[in-house]
Amino acid sequence: MVIPQERFLRYYYNASNPTMKPATRSTLIRIYEVWMEQEGVEKLLNALINAAHVYGLLTGNLDDDDFGLPLLSAKALELRHAGGESGYMLLMWLVLNRKKIELLDADLEYVANKLVTWFVRRNLTDYPATNAVQRLFSSIIKKLNPPEVNSKLVCQTVQGILFDPDNVASDEQFERALRGPIYEDNRGMTRFILSSLAEHDRTDEGWSDLWRKLTAKSNQYYLTIEHILPKTEHMTKEWVESLGGEENAKEIRNKYVHTIGNLTLSGFNSELGTMDFKHKRDRMDKAARNIGYRNGLSINRDVVDKDKWGAEEIEKRTDRLVDEAMRLFAI
Repeated sequence: MVIPQERFLRYYYNASNPTMKPATRSTLIRIYEVWMEQEGVEKLLNALINAAHVYGLLTGNLDDDDFGLPLLSAKALELRHAGGESGYMLLMWLVLNRKKIELLDADLEYVANKLVTWFVRRNLTDYPATNAVQRLFSSIIKKLNPPEVNSKLVCQTVQGILFDPDNVASDEQFERALRGPIYEDNRGMTRFILSSLAEHDRTDEGWSDLWRKLTAKSNQYYLTIEHILPKTEHMTKEWVESLGGEENAKEIRNKYVHTIGNLTLSGFNSELGTMDFKHKRDRMDKAARNIGYRNGLSINRDVVDKDKWGAEEIEKRTDRLVDEAMRLFAI
């Protein structure tokens, strides 16, 4: 098992000492020196070993037992995809104290799911500020003191603090970000939201793993973000004509190209490129497999039934995807 040591040590200290000044990279070594003097080396090392196994579960680096928490393990992976690793601090504390609090796997999944929603909104809107995130999780832990606390109170406390209006992006902020040039603003969150929408509405005929990597050791995903209306400034003659000429095409591209209504997921971006819309929609490989927009992803259902692609189509699809995202990540 390999874990990111510095981050783990910060999270463990901050979770164990929520009333103290948070540990930082620059203060971490001195803090642990003092902590070892207070607790004793053997006691603290044993606690760290136990916590490291929990952290390994959350980060997907555990080689053996998953603590019998399959629901949490799956949701922790989703949290990682959402860029919510900072939430591991709270989850690690809850798992370490789950027997005292009598937390079930379903309770931990509930908390992790709330964290996913919170981080999707935070990462897309940049609210609240990054330096407030760890303090927010510390404030939750401070409210939870076993044995007085129980599983119901944990869920209520997490819900109440995370989604307090001062601590989370409002619906207005979130919708504004969703309707903006989302690809330019945050590509990682754009891919996560598109994948989540596709997964939420997935049929048995759809993709089984939207997060499949190119290779076991690769950091690149097989499915990447595809611009339906090409993002290049040098559009082909076919695209320019379909959009009503040079000036109109330029205006439409500048306004809509990076909005969610013009984005999808594809494993064949390089093969689709700047092709005209119908060729991108109906593209097949030599084995007669759909590699265009008829690839089985639910987010393409209002793409494959179109014969042209322009401002009106992008606006309507943006409305649909934004509405679905608002419901999926509702607070």
